[in-house]
Amino acid sequence: QVMNARSFRRLAVLAVCVGCGGGVPDAGVANPTAPSGTPSTGGATPVSVPSAAADFRGNVVLGAPTTTSVRANLYASAQSGTAYLAFGTASGTYTRQTTPVPVTPDVPVELTVDGLSANTRYFYRLVFTPSGGSAGSTTERSFHTARTPGSTFVFGLQGDSHPERVRQQFDSTLYVRTLQAAANDQPDFYVMLGDDFSVDNINQADPASVTQAQVRQRYTLQRPYLGIIGAGSPVFLVNGNHEQAARYLLDGTPNNVAVWAQNARNTLYSEPAPDAFYSGNTEQVANIGLLRNYYAFTWGDALFVMIDPYWSSPVCVDNNFFGVDKRTDLWSVTHGDAQYQWLKRTLEQS
Repeated sequence: QVMNARSFRRLAVLAVCVGCGGGVPDAGVANPTAPSGTPSTGGATPVSVPSAAADFRGNVVLGAPTTTSVRANLYASAQSGTAYLAFGTASGTYTRQTTPVPVTPDVPVELTVDGLSANTRYFYRLVFTPSGGSAGSTTERSFHTARTPGSTFVFGLQGDSHPERVRQQFDSTLYVRTLQAAANDQPDFYVMLGDDFSVDNINQADPASVTQAQVRQRYTLQRPYLGIIGAGSPVFLVNGNHEQAARYLLDGTPNNVAVWAQNARNTLYSEPAPDAFYSGNTEQVANIGLLRNYYAFTWGDALFVMIDPYWSSPVCVDNNFFGVDKRTDLWSVTHGDAQYQWLKRTLEQS
């Protein structure tokens, strides 16, 4: 399900996103990788970019855009080497670059591109040097920093992609075609509304035997697909019921599905934390840190609000990971006082 929203000009818009309630890589890291690259301080002198095509078999998914920055999450399941981004405001001309960072197989690495101008399109290439090989550059992509009031822009939404439901509800060819069509619209950002990383059916016969590697694989499974749209449109994740990133599963240890799922989300996708541009959840959760699960930001004249009942409710909100009946008594489901007060302030101050 994909929708594009166009022509937001001098229109007060509130978009509230909450995760869905119905409807190829290997094992690895559990904790988010800190940003590891910052732009050089060079001036307008063009950055030299190799003309050869890069032998990069991974992908880039952008995240957490602001008026002056964006984060680029690089992931390659089976390659090592070094990489950096060369970028500028004119197609084919790159005046700055990020500091080169090591690329390790199956370990995402995050590049922070900052010092940017607001309401500006930037063009970039990834320059990758494989271990024992020669440097090359990828196809040029572009992204846009946060819009100023009165601007027109495009954003995209999708939900319930369920790539794990092959031959049931998922067709890889159609999904690729859909993401390519969405990318052709050059949305400023792309919102995943939930049920895109389902862990429910990993082992329904014995859910207690599910491993961290199996949970994480549901997030790496999406990387080649989301690299189609995410290389040019920062991706925002909204929690869904099938993700099982939920408080009711916490048991005080790092070895449970909720911790594994949230750490995979925060590691493999660069989600926003509260700062000068984003407001959101400031709670620190043991074995995770910041959840980055609910947040709000203004883009042009529009206020976007992502909310999440799953990390706020002490009970399962919908379906239970351990296979018992779905919840029908909704009185014990809550967004919690902290999220409610944050949402109230966000709306009152907008």
